[in-house]
Amino acid sequence: MLEKEIKQTLWKIYKENGIADAVKRAEAEAKKYVDSVEGHLWLEKLAYEKAEEWLVEQGGEKAVAWRQTLADARKKKIMHKFDRIKKTCSKSKRL
Repeated sequence: MLEKEIKQTLWKIYKENGIADAVKRAEAEAKKYVDSVEGHLWLEKLAYEKAEEWLVEQGGEKAVAWRQTLADARKKKIMHKFDRIKKTCSKSKRL
């Protein structure tokens, strides 16, 4: 009986040590990945996804749409001004 208990105790210790070692290795590999370029990109993508989810939950999609409309209007205005300047420059070259 005593020998069986010793074996069980040893097996339990080996198992716990093996799990602890596996956890340490997994943590080291995860940290190595997160510190890599790919890991940074993955975290950034994940952060944007979570921020977008949170924004939608808070009802912020209307604000985002409004900001996009405003940005598009500004872009259109700049493009129109650029086209006018381009026409003026091409007329000057002909003279």
